[in-house]
Amino acid sequence: MYGEEKLNNHYIIRYGLTKEFFEGFAGLKHLDIEIPLCLIRHFHIWIQPFVDLNLSNKAYVQTLQRKHHLYSAEDIQHRLQARNQPANKRKKRDQKKSL
Repeated sequence: MYGEEKLNNHYIIRYGLTKEFFEGFAGLKHLDIEIPLCLIRHFHIWIQPFVDLNLSNKAYVQTLQRKHHLYSAEDIQHRLQARNQPANKRKKRDQKKSL
């Protein structure tokens, strides 16, 4: 993914599942540190067999891609970063962009 603009199936599945992992467990914190962020490397190792198994499953890849709007490396960065911002901050940011 580094330096590449277009995503392959591996990255679509991997980061689609990562986004779901972050969203699903975002409320888990210890000393104001989000637990999913600390477990991301372990999560990627754990899902690797599933990712490898579904690389050629075009329907699944397309479903994840549409669900999470992952079409480029930039999209992944924005989607995972937006997770950190409260909804009202995102609204303000989007309003500034539209002006």
